[in-house]
Amino acid sequence: MIQPHKICLIAVGSTTWMAGHIYIQHIIKALTTYYPDVELHLIIHPLQKKSLFAREIQQGVHIHRYIWHKSMPLYKRVISIIYAGLKGRKLHSLSEIIEHIHPDFVYPSILANDLPNGTHWIPDFQHKILPEYSPGQHYTDREQWVKDVIHEARHLVVSSHTARGHLQDHYNTDGIKIDVLPFRASFDKSIFNHNPSDMLSRYDLPKRYYIYSSNLWKHKNHMCLLKAMEHMIKADKQACLVLTGTMLDPRNKRYKEEIYTFIKDTGIEAHIKILGMIPRIDQLQLLRQSVAIVQPSFFEGWSSLVEDARAIGKRIIVSDIPIHREQAPYQGIFFDPNNVEELVAILTEIWRTTEAGPDPESEVWARHNSDLLCRSFADKFVDIAINNARL
Repeated sequence: MIQPHKICLIAVGSTTWMAGHIYIQHIIKALTTYYPDVELHLIIHPLQKKSLFAREIQQGVHIHRYIWHKSMPLYKRVISIIYAGLKGRKLHSLSEIIEHIHPDFVYPSILANDLPNGTHWIPDFQHKILPEYSPGQHYTDREQWVKDVIHEARHLVVSSHTARGHLQDHYNTDGIKIDVLPFRASFDKSIFNHNPSDMLSRYDLPKRYYIYSSNLWKHKNHMCLLKAMEHMIKADKQACLVLTGTMLDPRNKRYKEEIYTFIKDTGIEAHIKILGMIPRIDQLQLLRQSVAIVQPSFFEGWSSLVEDARAIGKRIIVSDIPIHREQAPYQGIFFDPNNVEELVAILTEIWRTTEAGPDPESEVWARHNSDLLCRSFADKFVDIAINNARL
């Protein structure tokens, strides 16, 4: 296969959307594993820390930082330039860096109108499908961004066939090539060499617990899970739920208060362990140690948590939504995300019949399966790059 010589990735994600960082890391992992001859460059935005990509740096990925780009609002440019000046950083624009790198392919492109060989990625269309979770200006801004991308793009990538359906149902995509690229998780063998129970004392956790790793966003449906746990805890005082992820929804700022109030008013504080943002390696070990993972979300573009569960061979209890059916999670158990009673019954049965901690046989299978899926992911990505590259 002819392959591009240089690929330039533009880091997405933020402290409130770590899934963006993880998405780029999955791409890098796939490419460095199966296409080691491709020269990889990663461009991070003004406020991102290089330490987030320490592993990628060790793998030989070239890291660059832009200070501003063409489509950045003026006030953000000013803030970025001032911040860069205080840090003693050079004031490179995104287009200047890309021109210097001269890559064959840029991904994911952003609204700058001057990025050669770039392909856009739209993670999902949650604002369009469930607008009640993106009120006011949040909806307006997201909708305008999607329309601007579609207007500019000749080629788009989405992460699922479900998302492609949403795109084609709600927008005019005439003349745009759309590729579906589901990302896959694959972890180093060292992940499986750790004893995950070592994490228990660090985070003051019991041996057995359920875990949900997700931002505290309203559409992630924490409330259904907490209501189900309330019922479980009444019947079994040992029941426990661990929550990780950003504890703020910028679109629904009162949601955090609603969650904490519910936990307090129902008297289940001792059984709900809210850890917030924790190191990725710790999160993966806590997933391995759990009785099972729960993913009750109302909407996903392509769930990182489902892919994590598949990659470590862990049972996951998931909401019965189209994207989760498409992902076909390993050992997945589906439930209606609006039906607390159904979730209670599933949680109770799994708790009764399942031990905490990793299953060695499942992990062996997961590692083999992840290798196959990651290879397919890498091949598809390179195919997209070839079709859009300057070769």
